[in-house]
Amino acid sequence: MSMSKDLRVNVLPVPTWNKLKINDTVIKNARIDGVAKYSISAPEVVCDTKEKATKDKKALPAEILGNKVWNKAKEDSENAIADFFGEIKPIYLSLGGNEKEPVVIDIKCNKGQKSALSLMIDAKGDSEVILRMSENENDTYASKEDGGFLGLNISVSLSPGANLHLVQTQLLADSHTVFSYINGDCDDGSALKLTTVSLGAEKGYFGAKVKLSGDGSSLDTHTAYILEENRFIDMNYVADQYGRDTEAEIFSAGVLKKGCIKTSRQTVNFISGCAGSKGVENEEVLLLDDDVVNKSAPLILCTEEDVEGEHGASIGQPDESVIFYLESRGIPLEQIYDMLSVAKINAALSRTDHAETRDMVRQFMLRSE
Repeated sequence: MSMSKDLRVNVLPVPTWNKLKINDTVIKNARIDGVAKYSISAPEVVCDTKEKATKDKKALPAEILGNKVWNKAKEDSENAIADFFGEIKPIYLSLGGNEKEPVVIDIKCNKGQKSALSLMIDAKGDSEVILRMSENENDTYASKEDGGFLGLNISVSLSPGANLHLVQTQLLADSHTVFSYINGDCDDGSALKLTTVSLGAEKGYFGAKVKLSGDGSSLDTHTAYILEENRFIDMNYVADQYGRDTEAEIFSAGVLKKGCIKTSRQTVNFISGCAGSKGVENEEVLLLDDDVVNKSAPLILCTEEDVEGEHGASIGQPDESVIFYLESRGIPLEQIYDMLSVAKINAALSRTDHAETRDMVRQFMLRSE
């Protein structure tokens, strides 16, 4: 488990022009030394390690899009990720929808520490799980190696009619690398909502692949980030729409500052048989310096006729008229940029009613200024 390896992640469902270097990415020298230290507030929730139960699912049609070579590459990547987390026993959460408060999982990371956590969520009602990653303020961990690593392997299964909101807040130290991989399956009439806020860590890799296998199921993702000097974020969100009348919305909003690099992949995949389904992809990116790099790969794949898919993007510098108006009111340019950046994060935070989590994120932003 302590052996370093190059881990290929965030593979697009179908490849684009290789010169763009956006088809996938590689985490160099990824390693896990042990289970991440965590605390969980779930007194009314079953929380234990458990083998994932095999569910009887209706047969799903095979994917048509792509090619054999690339599909094999995707399979190899997913197998490599499973092997990478293989020795980390999962936390199992069975959520019946009777929880009065969100289930909050706090992960405290030491600088230089290489750790991981696996989480399996079985949702049967209306539930919210908040996963908070932050620095251990009492860190006494000494390491000769540069930086730390936190890996998260999250499996989500929604029963018919269930609603689950999974919130991730990443407030790690600058030296950290974080990798979060979510694999979801939504049954009839269920709704999965994903909210991710990424503010710390030198490098962040976020991926989610959600299968809308049930009729009337839905996926709603919202990712917000601020990249300070020379940071890097790589994202890949895939909605495989199998059921009829399914809905998917993939949205990200962020800010790039000095020397930062961002790669975003958004894929809506309409599989034959998903008649009446809809999919929307959108992103907003503020470029606050000239030396930033922004790469985006919006994909709409389709083997079904009766569907609706759309993509939109707003990428560039802040509107000059807005800047002029605010400066004319005596607000310095740097403060204007901070206001616009914070607005992206607040929009994501408004999706949860958990005041403690919102305050924690806002305090982190104040401390980072």
